[in-house]
Amino acid sequence: FSLFFAWLLFLIFLFIYFLSGGFVAPVFVQKGKDVLLDVDNVPEDFFLFVWIFDKESSSLVTFFPDGKSQISPTYTGRIDYSAKKKYSVILKNLQEKDSGVYTGRTLNKNIYVVSPVQLEVNSVSNSSHSCNVTLTCSTADSHISSTFRCDSQKCDQDGGNQSKITNSSSTLEVYLWDVTVICKHRNQVSSTEDRTDIQHAVDSKSTKSFRIWTGSYVALEATLLLLSIYLCMCAEEILNQSIFKKL
Repeated sequence: FSLFFAWLLFLIFLFIYFLSGGFVAPVFVQKGKDVLLDVDNVPEDFFLFVWIFDKESSSLVTFFPDGKSQISPTYTGRIDYSAKKKYSVILKNLQEKDSGVYTGRTLNKNIYVVSPVQLEVNSVSNSSHSCNVTLTCSTADSHISSTFRCDSQKCDQDGGNQSKITNSSSTLEVYLWDVTVICKHRNQVSSTEDRTDIQHAVDSKSTKSFRIWTGSYVALEATLLLLSIYLCMCAEEILNQSIFKKL
């Protein structure tokens, strides 16, 4: 009787645990395949509905009450919308780093005004051919650190654009635009940002000289070089004509 009673208590506990949302059903997906992040019974009076990757506290996609949605820059090209369910999404091309818990979360209608952000240069390491710059994008209750690698032709951000949901349910993101790093803190009613040029970041933390060439600067240099060659050819032609006239 005691064993039966113990099993009964365990089953009741398991049932309550499942109903409370504490049970997470595991899904096994082959590397490179897609997975459906499925959700039912989303209340229609939500302020925001967000799919969140719990391991990194990063948002995948945000749905708004007017039917519009916004995919996080980190997951651009990896999210498709389900044709059958309004707020279910498909995460494509899964890799080992994607393993973890994904949560569909509704956010209430409390209005938060986002706090200012600060973009700080943590470290710079460079050589004659390349440099690595690590910066931290921070706000009052959260931060993101990201490393940027540059050579004489271009700059790239390790891992691509990065974003996360803060404790106040706003979005903090850091991304690269040409050779400018942008740190942005936003929600649906306000937004703040800070930005810095990577060349300025390198100069502020390093005693070694390293020059980052942008596409527009290279084009300008090429134009000036061609113009110089053309002027030299014109000068040589004028000189030859002058000598010919004297003869």
